Amino acid sequence: MTDEVNAEVGTNPVGTVDNGDPQEADKAEIEALMEKALSSEKALNALIATSGLNQAKQDKLRSAVGDLFRVRWQQQVLISHACGTLSDKESSGKETKDKVLYSQAVAKGSDRDRSRSRSKKQFNVIIYPKKDQNSDNTKKDIQSKISPSKISVRVNSVKNIKKGGILINTPSEEDIDKLIDEFKKTDSLFQNYEISKPKLFNPSIVIFQVDEQLTQEEVLEGLKIQNEDLAEATLEACTSFKVKTGENWIISLDQDSFQKIIAKKKLNLYWNRLSFKENLRVIQCFKCARYGHIAKNCTDTEYREGQILCLNCGEKGHKFSDCQNSPNCINCQKHNLKFKSKFKVDHSASDPHCKIREKEVDLQRSRIDYGIQE
Repeated sequence: MTDEVNAEVGTNPVGTVDNGDPQEADKAEIEALMEKALSSEKALNALIATSGLNQAKQDKLRSAVGDLFRVRWQQQVLISHACGTLSDKESSGKETKDKVLYSQAVAKGSDRDRSRSRSKKQFNVIIYPKKDQNSDNTKKDIQSKISPSKISVRVNSVKNIKKGGILINTPSEEDIDKLIDEFKKTDSLFQNYEISKPKLFNPSIVIFQVDEQLTQEEVLEGLKIQNEDLAEATLEACTSFKVKTGENWIISLDQDSFQKIIAKKKLNLYWNRLSFKENLRVIQCFKCARYGHIAKNCTDTEYREGQILCLNCGEKGHKFSDCQNSPNCINCQKHNLKFKSKFKVDHSASDPHCKIREKEVDLQRSRIDYGIQE
């Protein structure tokens, strides 16, 4: 089992071919015609080989036949794409009519019971110590010398990050600027810490079960040629990884193109219509169940010596797959004890609807530049 859990890169991806497409029969017929064309090409090449012509003429004939069939293949790809486009227009007219920005769609998300809007843009500042120390000491020092109430700064959260740093999340650019100004006025902080606004990343998507025979160039070219909303997109292939059927590709794209496609369900790519979703790098440790690091980098002394923590019930000594207990989220349980909150705990620590996980998802989204000012 891998240490790195990325729930946003779909466990249980759906099939690559859209069997509910009303044009599916046409696509099947096109594929059958292509098979016949390939058989014909092989037969012609066999005849050329036994024609008695010299090698130069044989090569010339093979080249002409190859060119002919390449043109036919390109035509069939365009026809297949046209079928998919027509199907989209027939089945998603309402989607086009009711098209909304991604930020609005996220705000309406029915899959989460939230007390605050997920579309609300947030802003971060990161602080790193200039000398070696842990994040808890950094947080304690900063909080002892800066009072948010005195400088009218709103703080959403303070999160420990690597290298002894902390990430402070606020709801506005103004809050961040006030915090940085106050930090620079405090000599003991300015001399011992570095403060900066983290760079925001472009949004990215994960496309499921791409044909593993396709190269990176073919994937990027196919996405732009076969999907109208991506024709002018700036695409970058971040990585790919094998799954049971094909490969999952993570593609970074510009904000405008992301806004155009994110409400859709599928993208055209060669002979398939593939499911995709936003890619968010949510990392969870299998030793302590907390987010933001993997097991090999876990600093929790309680689990450092190889102790196994069950992510289902929160008890030690057995794996999730062997657990016979009822779900009990150790992350929500600890949060309730520390902050007197009332989060439900009747779920596993890896449940996609866990409140602590939702906070981590929000944090990851706050690091992405969606190109929307709110």
